[in-house]
Amino acid sequence: MNKFQKIAIVICILPFFGVTIAQLTNEFRYSEYRYIYLIGVATVYLSWGIATIGGLINALFIHFEKKQELKIRIFWILLSLLPHILIGFSIIISLFQSTPDNSIQLPSGEYIGRQN
Repeated sequence: MNKFQKIAIVICILPFFGVTIAQLTNEFRYSEYRYIYLIGVATVYLSWGIATIGGLINALFIHFEKKQELKIRIFWILLSLLPHILIGFSIIISLFQSTPDNSIQLPSGEYIGRQN
């Protein structure tokens, strides 16, 4: 494995590391040790930020590396862009989340499928 492939693996692990830290520090949210919770929240933002920016840059480096065949490069590019894919799926799920009356609320506040 070359260095860009190793970076792609680290980029995939970073968001899950951040979420794990957030879960571990959540119990300090309403205690006198709130600063531990705030450090956990900052770690989440930092890990997701590094993963998204680093993933995009690493995907570009892998794309311009011509030593490997196309299928292998596409796999490593998709692995580097995994944080972007996860964010995209989260946005899609939140846009089409069902409401109790089985209508879909758009970001503008309008509903699709609501019976008035």
